[in-house]
Amino acid sequence: MQPHGKEFEVFRHVLLLSNQLQTKGDTLYQEFSAKQWYLLCYVDGFGDTPPTLKELAAIMGTSHQNTKQMASRLEQKGYLQFFTDKADRRKIRLRLTEKCEPLWEKYHTIQDNYIQQTFQGISPEQLDTTLKTLQHLTESVRL
Repeated sequence: MQPHGKEFEVFRHVLLLSNQLQTKGDTLYQEFSAKQWYLLCYVDGFGDTPPTLKELAAIMGTSHQNTKQMASRLEQKGYLQFFTDKADRRKIRLRLTEKCEPLWEKYHTIQDNYIQQTFQGISPEQLDTTLKTLQHLTESVRL
């Protein structure tokens, strides 16, 4: 029996959109994948308190193992550094290296143009509704 209904159509479109965004995103960056860029952005977003692998995995919605693999590849490329937490030596934290600084400038305009192009023709009201719906769906499937 084929699934049907609006819920299934939304589910199908979310998966399709996710794949399309990742595929297109992978063409934007020369040094790494879109998911790796996403990881770097999240590490940067933690500010002065670098995240642990566990915190990063939770906020990205991926497994600890998957996060560590992506982070290890970025460490090998010189964009990320693992270090031991001074207060709790069991915790491994991540921080960006200086090699990331020129990347923010390099990709800022490219990324902004891509996002503007992606959302072209969508009204602020549609965007608000979409954001609320996606936030609700994200919470309902959170692991």
